[in-house]
Amino acid sequence: MNQNLNDKLHKHSTNLENEIKSRTEELQNLAVHDMTTGLYNRYEFEKRLGLALKYTSNPQV
Repeated sequence: MNQNLNDKLHKHSTNLENEIKSRTEELQNLAVHDMTTGLYNRYEFEKRLGLALKYTSNPQV
C-alpha cells in the first residue's frame, strides 16, 4: 500500500514539475516577445543589439 501511494505521489510530483517547467518557458517567451507580431520586444531587441555591438567592437569578449 505504501509503495502504491509513493508511486502515485511520485507520478503527481513529476506531472507538476513538468507543468511548472512548461509554464515557466511560456512566461519567459512572453517576457521577451511582442504578443501581436511574435518578434522580440523593444527591451530584448535593445539588449541583444547592445551585446552585438559590444561583441563587434571587442570580439575577444
